[in-house]
Amino acid sequence: MESGQQSRKKKPLQDYTKYSVMGFQMAAIIGLGIFAGIKLDNWAGLNKTPLFTISFALLSVVLAIYFAVKDLLKK
Repeated sequence: MESGQQSRKKKPLQDYTKYSVMGFQMAAIIGLGIFAGIKLDNWAGLNKTPLFTISFALLSVVLAIYFAVKDLLKK
């Protein structure tokens, strides 16, 4: 009887940690993409039109969503 209660309590905790890690992973991917874009824009002298920042931000959002969906579908 107790093992059933423990498994019911572990399941929400496992889900919580899974989704928390996924959120931090998405934030890290997007943050690194924006950081790299800013550094490349500064290096290339594109301060008026931050082309690298915009393109890396969009690419990192797409990558973050891809990895999140891949993790959600994995069972």
